Amino acid sequence: MEQKITACAYIYNENNEILVLRRSSEKELFPWLWEILGWHLEYWETLEEWLKREIKEELNLEIEIWEIVHVFTYVHPNKEKKKHYVEVDFLCKISNPDFEIKLNPKDHIEYKWLQEKDIDITKNDTEYNGTYDALKKAFKKLNKSN
Repeated sequence: MEQKITACAYIYNENNEILVLRRSSEKELFPWLWEILGWHLEYWETLEEWLKREIKEELNLEIEIWEIVHVFTYVHPNKEKKKHYVEVDFLCKISNPDFEIKLNPKDHIEYKWLQEKDIDITKNDTEYNGTYDALKKAFKKLNKSN
């Protein structure tokens, strides 16, 4: 069995909205679902260094990492793949106010800035509802800090 560590960012803006992205239909795992941005960790970087670098490269955003919001595990739905994931989700604030988000259409087809009342769009019919569950926690922490 292959194990992967993933770091993800719940990125919020000055309006306390959190960025979510819709996965491309080309994605093998969870196509079309809304998610937060994350990647599999490279062994030579810390979670924080790696997350900041990837978000800058992938979205043209600079972030400040606040705190861990959610940690959970899941297994690839295709049991033959034999992949087990550990995901660490961070609450992050945009630190470059003049930004323009750029998406790679092979990965994501659209993005939205969600208010807490809108998180139901991330619910889905699969066994995986990690984005929805973690968004609830992220908004709770965000609301406490304001």
